[in-house]
Amino acid sequence: MRNGKEAKLRKLRELLNPKKRTMIFCDTIELGKEIGRTFDIPFIHAETKDRLSVIGENKVVAIARVGDVGVSVKDLEQIIEVDFLYGSRQQQLQRTGRLMHSEEAERHDIIMTEQEVRDYGKRIWALQEKGFTIKIHE
Repeated sequence: MRNGKEAKLRKLRELLNPKKRTMIFCDTIELGKEIGRTFDIPFIHAETKDRLSVIGENKVVAIARVGDVGVSVKDLEQIIEVDFLYGSRQQQLQRTGRLMHSEEAERHDIIMTEQEVRDYGKRIWALQEKGFTIKIHE
């Protein structure tokens, strides 16, 4: 995963627009902290105090599974998923739902390695079944 992690961070840098209200989802605490340090943004996880305040005070945040449900950000523009719970279709739909609660929704990017697409691609197909258009870029 070392090369996969580095490639994901490069792609994240390419996709991230610091002017847009963005949530970067990352399940792995270690990687989430690294994203926080690398991009100088807060990483919100189970031990974070006042999570909603942290989200409201920052244009861009990295967030663990605590952001999967029960978080509505009216001006959320983008979601970028870097790390996720394997092939969980439920998690995928929940995360997409975060964007659907927004009045400013623009895009949802999922960064996957080729191996992850093979192993966990059903996450993506869950969105397609709900009528979303899927574009895969290499």
